[in-house]
Amino acid sequence: MVRGLAPQGAVVRRAVGFAVVLGAAVAAMFGAVPAYAADRFQVQVSAGYDGYARSDDWIPVQVTVKNNGGDFRGLLQLDDAAATQNSGSGGGFGGAKAMPAIGPYGVSAGGAPVGAATREVAVVIPAGSTRHYTLYVAAAQRPRVTLLSGTTAVASAEPTQPLTMTGPTTLLVAVVSDQADTLDQLALVRPSTNGTVHVTHFKPAALPASGVLLRTFDAVVIDDASTDAFTADQKGALQDYVQEGGGLLLVGGPSARKTMAGIPADLQPVKPAATRHNDLHVVGGLASSAAPAGGGEIATGELAAGARAVRDGTVPMLASLQVGRGTVVFTAFDPGAEPLASWAGEKVLLRQLVNRANAQQAVSTVNAKGSSAVGPGGRVSLDYGSVSAVLNNLPSLDIPQLGFVGWLLFGYAILVGPVNYLVLKRMRKRHLAWLTIPAAVAVSSTAVLLIGLSIKGVGTQVNQVRVVEVVPGSGRQYVVTYSGLVAAHRGDYTMTLADGTFVGSTPNLNYPTSDNRVTVQGDPPQAVLRGVTAYSIRTLASEGFTQGQGQVDAELHFKGTTAAGSTVAGTVANKTGHDFEDAVVVYRGQYQQLGILHAGQAATVSFGVGSSNNRNGGDVASVIYPGSNGANGGTAIDRQQQRRAQILRSLVGGGFGPGFDSGPPMLVAFTPGTLAEPIVDGRHVKVQGEAVVSMAIPLGTDTGATAVQAGDVVPSIVDVEGDLQSNYFGPGTAQIQVSGGSVTYELDLPGGGWTSAAVTASSNASAAGGCAVVKPVPIPVPLPGGAGITAVPAPTQGCNGAANIAVFNFQTDKWVDAKSDSAALHVNLDVGAGMISPDGVVLVRFTAPAGTSTLVVSPDITARRGASA
Repeated sequence: MVRGLAPQGAVVRRAVGFAVVLGAAVAAMFGAVPAYAADRFQVQVSAGYDGYARSDDWIPVQVTVKNNGGDFRGLLQLDDAAATQNSGSGGGFGGAKAMPAIGPYGVSAGGAPVGAATREVAVVIPAGSTRHYTLYVAAAQRPRVTLLSGTTAVASAEPTQPLTMTGPTTLLVAVVSDQADTLDQLALVRPSTNGTVHVTHFKPAALPASGVLLRTFDAVVIDDASTDAFTADQKGALQDYVQEGGGLLLVGGPSARKTMAGIPADLQPVKPAATRHNDLHVVGGLASSAAPAGGGEIATGELAAGARAVRDGTVPMLASLQVGRGTVVFTAFDPGAEPLASWAGEKVLLRQLVNRANAQQAVSTVNAKGSSAVGPGGRVSLDYGSVSAVLNNLPSLDIPQLGFVGWLLFGYAILVGPVNYLVLKRMRKRHLAWLTIPAAVAVSSTAVLLIGLSIKGVGTQVNQVRVVEVVPGSGRQYVVTYSGLVAAHRGDYTMTLADGTFVGSTPNLNYPTSDNRVTVQGDPPQAVLRGVTAYSIRTLASEGFTQGQGQVDAELHFKGTTAAGSTVAGTVANKTGHDFEDAVVVYRGQYQQLGILHAGQAATVSFGVGSSNNRNGGDVASVIYPGSNGANGGTAIDRQQQRRAQILRSLVGGGFGPGFDSGPPMLVAFTPGTLAEPIVDGRHVKVQGEAVVSMAIPLGTDTGATAVQAGDVVPSIVDVEGDLQSNYFGPGTAQIQVSGGSVTYELDLPGGGWTSAAVTASSNASAAGGCAVVKPVPIPVPLPGGAGITAVPAPTQGCNGAANIAVFNFQTDKWVDAKSDSAALHVNLDVGAGMISPDGVVLVRFTAPAGTSTLVVSPDITARRGASA
């Protein structure tokens, strides 16, 4: 026996303890996760706005996690259960098909600018507690939430109610109010053919604080809301939303001052000052119904500069203000309160208000010259196939210039030969040549290596396409950035972008929801690119709003009297802090190059458009950059022209098809030196690529003109009753098919002092009504090189009722039937009798009798100041 040894039981206990400690250390080292009971966590998920969402927008996902055990620290992960991982090992596009380039109104013709990615947030859930989270995912089909401990999933859930992805006939309307059920009646409104309205309620504090999130909604309505509690971000979100094409409806009535208290001043068509009782006869007239008995409370105030209104005397009852590409509508009355809430004409009134504020309504407003209201926006339209080509066009692939290589070889030869010999000879140590020659070679090689690194980078670089969408007169900018990471070493990389408010993968049609290898973490967000292979391109996308340095001012209007001989004229002023290169204004296949537009400089625009003009070969980009269709390679300037041609083509379209004719004029200009500096793994890296400014310019009316010609004023649809279909086949062929109902247009004349005016449209309706052969409308089809053909559809049989036309009288607040040939629909307006409002507003309604169908081409207005026409 040996004394001093511990008893056998103590030895065993110590051994067991040591094993436990060792096991814990090993578990910690290799990320082992303790087992959790199946009912440890309860996760509930809901997605969208009351289950509704748009497939090409950011989708909110609300998550509730209840922890039935001890304290928990881990990750909450949101991804798309329907995603197909991009398995390509090279470029992140994986051979994606090209997205449709651009819609008729400068809006994405399909697809989201940012694709789905995995979102992760760190969470701490104390024992026995419940936590609530709201995350956002782009373009997801089946949002899925997973609770992670380390890398192990301990709980997972999907929404109990499947998402309903809305189509173009479903309007999503956000109602912001202190009351939970304000304006629920909007859900009963049928805004257009087969159209429905889905209402989502927000308390003021819950209004999304980003224009990117608000763009999901066709209209935002604010009624009886404590807006003075809006944060600066919420106010900025409203401004961004409207300026980029959103529709905002501000409801007055007794709570008008409370509702308007936190609304930015430039979004107020009327600044309410007081309230008073009103008989509401103007409201009754707009809805073609007897006014509510007893009247109601209205808000009074002064009309903002540039706003248009339907007035009762001097009181603006219904006012609208164009802000950027969007519209703000103000009502002096509250349609959701009595006596209007139970009024017989309430549905008609609400339908008019929804249509006026609807961000998508500009789709049907094209006139005889082919111009349109600048429609909805908030996203840049790019052909992602072109983006892929630009990102893959890396300057690092440049072949060194022959002259530069020649000078290096010449310097090397001089150093190793004559210089080395003369120095050793002077030192009288020519025997040391066996040392100096290898030393000279080493110095030369090191110098070449350092020069190469300074030119080409040190192994990690980012190629970028950054598109800034601006609105005339506004310093706020919508920015979408596509970045391609090229690394010299395999591994995972973390990238942060300067303006990446919302980050995701790059859209890809081959993979429904894009690349799950992109994980977004943190706030501000940073993207983790997993499994990057050496010298391949991995891509991501980001979008958001930012405050720019200065603004761009632009004004364009028509000059000329016919579609064939019109001239677009005006100015473009660069009031930003940087120069524009290759600036060009493009409209309907015609263009004017502005060249270099320095900061602070303005340029005059004047070029002809019309059906008789040559379309410059159709593809503007190929004309401006004639060498851009060659294969990749050549000089750096050649590849720059290729990149810029691809971006220009994707922004303004290829020049073919009816949609190309109906878009507004576009300014496209390149701005070198404004790329967003990326940070990769905590270090600033070299960035190269193209930065471009894009702006849709409204076509207005020359405010100093003494006459308005047909096609100078773009009509807007403010009400639809019955079935309606709209088609556009090129300039002069914007058609509205009305079946047993009516369509109401608003035409806004600039300023006042008009002494004569007339409204003209055309129709296929027979004067006596009944069944008749519908006359086919020729469809111009442009072809490359300026050529074209005219397609004539076959005649069809239809029952055409006599088209009726009515004009609103602003003095009597009633609709007045106008006598007209049903085929010509020409009406001379009685200016002195109140058919033009003091603000220059004209309301015209076309009606098709029940059981019949009428084809009407969008109306035009002509007017003259001074002597009567």
